Amino acid sequence: MSYLQASLDVNTSLAELSISADKLVSILGNLLDNAIYETSFYKDKWIKIRIDQEDNWFVFEITNPGTIAPEIRERIFEPGFTTKGQEGTGMGLFIVKNLVREGGGTISFDSRDDDIMTVFTVRLPKTPMEPGN
Repeated sequence: MSYLQASLDVNTSLAELSISADKLVSILGNLLDNAIYETSFYKDKWIKIRIDQEDNWFVFEITNPGTIAPEIRERIFEPGFTTKGQEGTGMGLFIVKNLVREGGGTISFDSRDDDIMTVFTVRLPKTPMEPGN
């Protein structure tokens, strides 16, 4: 039996996050669920999570082994699209995309065939501080 190796790199307190905690949990939960599922196909089971801030953005990266086939890359955010067969609803990435957009952010992914890994990146804006705070 092999265990999942997880690394977590947090470089921010998430102060001034522009979305509610429950929406962030939904976003990260769906991305982590997909990443963990994908590790089941590999001997080396690992995920990397990075939470950081860059300028006026919070950046959340989830990296896992595996790649997204080129022929489905444009479909992964469609409602009902799944690669998990009966195990999936195909709603996870659709929900993530909508929550990220609703929060004024962006979501992207880089599926690297040469490194056999996929990185999902969510960028969410910081809420501007009130004058005098």
